Amino acid sequence: MHISETSPSDYTSTHTQKFIVQVAIAGAFYPNCFLQGTVDEELASKELYENNPRTTIVVCNLPPFAFLYHKQLQSLFRHCGQVKSISFDSSRAYVEFYRSSMRGSGVLPEVSLSLLLAQQRLPLHLNV
Repeated sequence: MHISETSPSDYTSTHTQKFIVQVAIAGAFYPNCFLQGTVDEELASKELYENNPRTTIVVCNLPPFAFLYHKQLQSLFRHCGQVKSISFDSSRAYVEFYRSSMRGSGVLPEVSLSLLLAQQRLPLHLNV
């Protein structure tokens, strides 16, 4: 985008040009443009069906009778780490990873890797 170097005739056109540039920059960085507040552990725990938010991820929009795909889900997440358990609630699956003795109380690398793969929008394919 090119903004002319000549001075605009009035204040409103200068203001409009600056606003357009700000909107363009904000649009370019939209996914990364947010304020991160403190994490509400109680709310996260409720969303995760009382599982530990540091060791568990949620897989949504599963087909009906999702428990039939237990082994397939386990093999899909084996690339991220060792799966401890998978529990189901209607169209959701809660995948919990083993906590390694090396890590302290932080988020497991397996959970971080799973979330990173989810951000890349790679589809998970289940054989129905």
